[in-house]
Amino acid sequence: MKKFSVIFVAMLIALMLFVGCENKPKERPAKAEDMEVFGLLSNAAEYLVFSNADGVDLNKSGNKTSAVFTNAKYKAFILNGTYLVEGNKQSGKMKLDLTSGTSINGKGHTLYVEGSTGGVPEIILDGYRLTGLDKLISHV
Repeated sequence: MKKFSVIFVAMLIALMLFVGCENKPKERPAKAEDMEVFGLLSNAAEYLVFSNADGVDLNKSGNKTSAVFTNAKYKAFILNGTYLVEGNKQSGKMKLDLTSGTSINGKGHTLYVEGSTGGVPEIILDGYRLTGLDKLISHV
């Protein structure tokens, strides 16, 4: 019985290693509501950064702007996470990572955005990688 238990546990560990290898978020098509939440949170982040609001630790050097949000408040928004813009409109990169503790009107959200000028950004909203953004963005 002991050998069976050891073999069984070893098989479970091996299975867990294979199942746990990929940690990618699930994908789903973007909806208009997703773009609204994305727009509200990203606009609030930009406003808080450029108004140098409370709860924003801002660092500007050369063509790089970075900020850390710690319970930064703007109207019905509370933001926690990081913001980074590097470069300019012709050749720039941006990353916005709003972690747990971010909310709109008390409803929690998480948002991760990464992209460069001229391309469709990668957007992960509330744990889902949004697809079909090129079509949705062209209609907005």
